[in-house]
Amino acid sequence: MGEGSMRVIWIAIAEKELKPKACCWSIEQGAIPANAALEHNCRRHDLLEKVMEVCDEVWLFGQPDRLVEEELKLAEKLGKPVRRFAIGEGGIRLR
Repeated sequence: MGEGSMRVIWIAIAEKELKPKACCWSIEQGAIPANAALEHNCRRHDLLEKVMEVCDEVWLFGQPDRLVEEELKLAEKLGKPVRRFAIGEGGIRLR
């Protein structure tokens, strides 16, 4: 990735009400949250995989639920690194 280019990331988050906060924070960090395009609870595995394939990393916010665990397994299958963040009232920080 060249200097000044933005990373494309997948946001894995179980607390859906916190997803907008995670998306905005990710953009502030110089990343583009690719799976924001798959809103409206689209869970088609083939589409999830196509979108995740173009991602540079997966960013996990908070504790995973069953659906997020599936996303993490897909990330492992695709060889995507996973960064883990705590998210809450105090903000967002790397775990």
